[in-house]
Amino acid sequence: MPSIKELEHLDNVVDSHAHFPVEPDFSKGWARSIVKRCETLKIKPPLVIRRFFDRVTGPQGHDGQLQKLSRDFYQKDHQELTQKQRDDVDSLHSKLWNPAGTSDYLKPGLSFAEAYDLKLETYRAQTDKAFTPEIRSTLSDFARGLERDLEEAAKAGGFYPEYSKAEKSLRAAVKEIRANGNN
Repeated sequence: MPSIKELEHLDNVVDSHAHFPVEPDFSKGWARSIVKRCETLKIKPPLVIRRFFDRVTGPQGHDGQLQKLSRDFYQKDHQELTQKQRDDVDSLHSKLWNPAGTSDYLKPGLSFAEAYDLKLETYRAQTDKAFTPEIRSTLSDFARGLERDLEEAAKAGGFYPEYSKAEKSLRAAVKEIRANGNN
């Protein structure tokens, strides 16, 4: 496990710039290719890709907002939830939406914290044997795209040196731990 100090420092940097917008210029194409390949294979795209599009394009369809909430809070589509979970999602949804306007959470857009969270989720999804090697490989490309999107956002926001340094410190700590055989 990487040093808690490096991990906490990176988390603090991400948290302090959590709401800064991220343009998915480098990741969006990879995400689309995964969706198309999954359509061809007649399988659901990985959850991380569905969550990505929930943000980038905004919730789609008549139940899109419920899907987004279900995926974020239960890591499942709405129709896969138990009745209690559906009731919880419906209750939360009613609190986020009102005639005066919709919560920012339900509007299209990708924040720095959300992009960072999706990047970490993508790393985990790459090991899921439920997906073909081709999809897992493209998830790796998608993760690299998110990394670039995060870097570009940090540059645009003026906090790239801080973000880059924190990320490099964490990577170095992980590399050192692996070199010492303590994985």
